[in-house]
Amino acid sequence: MKKLIHILVIAFIVGLVCVSCRESDLTNNGEGALSLKIGVQRELSTVSAGKTRATLTDEELLQKCKVYIRNAEGLVRKFATLDEMPEQILLVPDNYKAEVTAGDSVAASFTDSYFKGTKEFTISKGTAISESVVCGIRNTVVSLALSDELQEAFPTYKITVSNRLGTLEYTQDNISQLGYFMLLDDENQLRWNLVGQLNGSGTEITKSGVINLVRKATRYDLTFSNSFSEVGGGMISVNVVETALTTDEKVDILARPVIKIIENDQIYELDNAVYRAQFDKETPIVVRMAASVPFTELKVTSADFARLGITHFSSFDLMELTEVQIRELDNLGFSIQFNADMTKVQFAFKENLREIMTNSIDDGNNTYRFDIEVRDRNGKDRAKTLTVIATDALVATEDIATQNDVWSTKATLYGSLVASVTEMN
Repeated sequence: MKKLIHILVIAFIVGLVCVSCRESDLTNNGEGALSLKIGVQRELSTVSAGKTRATLTDEELLQKCKVYIRNAEGLVRKFATLDEMPEQILLVPDNYKAEVTAGDSVAASFTDSYFKGTKEFTISKGTAISESVVCGIRNTVVSLALSDELQEAFPTYKITVSNRLGTLEYTQDNISQLGYFMLLDDENQLRWNLVGQLNGSGTEITKSGVINLVRKATRYDLTFSNSFSEVGGGMISVNVVETALTTDEKVDILARPVIKIIENDQIYELDNAVYRAQFDKETPIVVRMAASVPFTELKVTSADFARLGITHFSSFDLMELTEVQIRELDNLGFSIQFNADMTKVQFAFKENLREIMTNSIDDGNNTYRFDIEVRDRNGKDRAKTLTVIATDALVATEDIATQNDVWSTKATLYGSLVASVTEMN
C-alpha cells in the first residue's frame, strides 16, 4: 500500500509540471500563440526644459511591470512581472487587448512615476504572432523655478503643489526636482501656494493659485517672478508653460535570461525536479537558456559529473570551452548547441548519461544536481538548479486530453500504470 501511495504522489507531481507547459508551446487544440515585447518611453522631451529622465531604472521597471490580457469577457491572463511571462502565451482564437503597467501609481511623489501602454490584437487558430507594447508616462509632471529677483528677495521659502489626494513641498533645497502627480479621472486642477520670508524685514509673503484644465501625460513648468522694484504678495506673477510629453526614444525593457527544460517538445520551468524511470529513460533531458542579448557567461557546476563519467570537469563555462573540449564533452554524452548570435544555448544529456542516471536506483544514490548560472551582455543574470531524480515508479503521466481540462484554479490530470501493483512485490 505504501508503494502504491508513493506511485500516486510521483504521478501527481509530474502531472503538475505537465500542466505548466501549456503556456509555452503551441498545441493541436486550436489555440494560437502570442509573443509580447515590452518597451518603455523613458526619455521625456519638453519645449521649455529639455530632456527629463524618468526616475526608475530598467531593473526597477522590470520589477514593477505587470501585464494583463483581456478579451470581451474579462481578464484571461495576468503576469505580475516580466519574469513570469512565458516566451509564448497560448490563447484561444479571439480579439484581445494587452495592457502593461510599470512603476507606482502614487497621488504625488518626487520619486515614483507611472507608465502604461495598451495594444489590441487578434489570435487565430494555429498561428503565432508577435506584438509590441510601448508604455508611456501617465503622470502630470510639474517643475518649478524662481526668477533671480525672487531668489534674492526670499532667502527661504516654501512652495506646495497639490492635487486632490496629495501634496508636494518645494524649498530652496529641492526646487529643481520634478514632481509626479496622478490625477483622478474627473480631476483637472493643480493648486499651488507660495510662502516666503522677505529678505531684511522678515515679512511673510503668501501667494496662491490654481492651474486649470490640467491633463495627464503633460508637463507644467511654473516660473515665479516679479517685475517690480518692490516685492509684495500682489506683485508676484506665475507663468505656466504646458507641454505634452512626447517620445524622444523608445528603450526596450530587456528581461533577464531564462533557463528552462525541454521534454517531448514541451517547455517546463526548472523549479521542480525532473524524474526519470527505466520506462522513460529514452526521453531526452534538454536545458535551454535564452537571453535578449548575447550571453557572456554560461556556467554549469555539479559534483555529480564524475558519477556520469565526466571526470575532467566539475565546473565549466560553456562560453569559454574550446572546440576540442566541446567535442570531448559530446563524446562523453553531454552535447552543447549555440545559435548564431549566442542568445540561445542549450545542453542535453545523451542516452548513455540517462542510462547511468536511471541505473543509479540500485546503489541508493539516485539524485543528480546541476547548478546553472547565466549572464548576458547587459549584465542581467539568472541562476537555477536542475535536479534529476531516478525513480522506480511504474506510473506514467499522459497528455492532457482537451483544453477544457485546464482551468485557472484546477486541472484534470491523467496517468496510466506501466506495470501492475503485484509486479512490484
